Amino acid sequence: MKQLTVIATALLLTTVAISFALWADVLKIQLVAYTGNVDVEFGSYSVKEYVGFPDGSGGWSFVPEGSDPEAKDVGQCTVTLKDIENEESGSPSSAGNNDLDLVITITNGYPGYKCEVKFDVVNSGSVPVKGPTYVDPQSPYTDGHIKVEHDISTAACVQLHPGEKQTFTVNVTVLQGAEEQTTYTVQIHLRYDQWNEAECGAQQPHGSKDFTTSSGTPLDKLDGYRMIKIVVNPQNKISSPDHVIMVVAFYLPTTYTASSATPLVIRDDLPTDWSADPGKASWDSVVKICYGAMLPAGFPNYLPFDDPCSGWAVQLNKSSVVQFSYSGGSGGVLTASIVSGSYGPGWLVMFIKANYDLKNETLPPSYFSKSGGYCIRDFVNKAELLYGGSTLATATGTLRGVGQGVSC
Repeated sequence: MKQLTVIATALLLTTVAISFALWADVLKIQLVAYTGNVDVEFGSYSVKEYVGFPDGSGGWSFVPEGSDPEAKDVGQCTVTLKDIENEESGSPSSAGNNDLDLVITITNGYPGYKCEVKFDVVNSGSVPVKGPTYVDPQSPYTDGHIKVEHDISTAACVQLHPGEKQTFTVNVTVLQGAEEQTTYTVQIHLRYDQWNEAECGAQQPHGSKDFTTSSGTPLDKLDGYRMIKIVVNPQNKISSPDHVIMVVAFYLPTTYTASSATPLVIRDDLPTDWSADPGKASWDSVVKICYGAMLPAGFPNYLPFDDPCSGWAVQLNKSSVVQFSYSGGSGGVLTASIVSGSYGPGWLVMFIKANYDLKNETLPPSYFSKSGGYCIRDFVNKAELLYGGSTLATATGTLRGVGQGVSC
């Protein structure tokens, strides 16, 4: 009897184990997150034109165009929405790529002519935004030829829900210093940020790149790029140019105190075929740094390399203040370390006399590419501003070389 009992128990346990393994069920949790987008665009706009008459104190007294017989309809101000550039370049979001820019064009302008444009900025995305969180240039701005006044300010930073709008006004006045049959261009940059990350009223450091001659004579433009002529003689050797002044300007909205432990550093990556090594010459013959509260009219044009800081800034040229180094030869890196003093709010501007390394050399094969009837080669110049090893701002510019005496 004992043996039968043991067998029965074993069979029972086996049956229970098999039955338990056959009964099971599985549940799954799937998470799906659909993100929104941050996007702002220009909405409706209106234009008013004014004629200015001397007010006896050196200024203008403006009356609406056509309001009396002397307020003649001579100048024209038109507004269009056009894709100029990708403002979101370098941004983690591509939702706002290829926004149409507001283009204000004055035709047949003359000293005393003023154009007033009112326009809307619309939140066309699905996420609330705040702005403007960044505006450049500030109002008023002048290059000595035209004057731009606007009410766009980080102090006016407001929250816009999807579909809501904000209205601003820009006035452009042609000044006495304007020359006949000349084009003057100014861009106003404004930025809106995601509402819960926006820093209203606080500008960030930012920079810009440009190119000029040693005398400060403006370089011509081709397709929006500063242009130089690369002249090739009949022997296929490059005879020009000698050099170009490469300029980088960084704006500091708040004060930064520099020291040897925490320096302000400007690093400029020169393009291939360009260098800035002083060799046996002094650093002052190669690079100059200016510090000023505001940029001068027409910047960087009309600022000769020999004395670019005169009248608007101080030059940082003592070894106890700024220390220079260069590495890499052609297409190398010029570094300026500012190790003493306090800077900001204001502008740090570095002027580099960059030598064109291929002058007197034989033109390399396939050096130029064909574009719009021109033989061109683009030189990209990059710079960054660092503080204590952290990047505060960057700037990039393209110098367009146009071949003369060559076929491509």
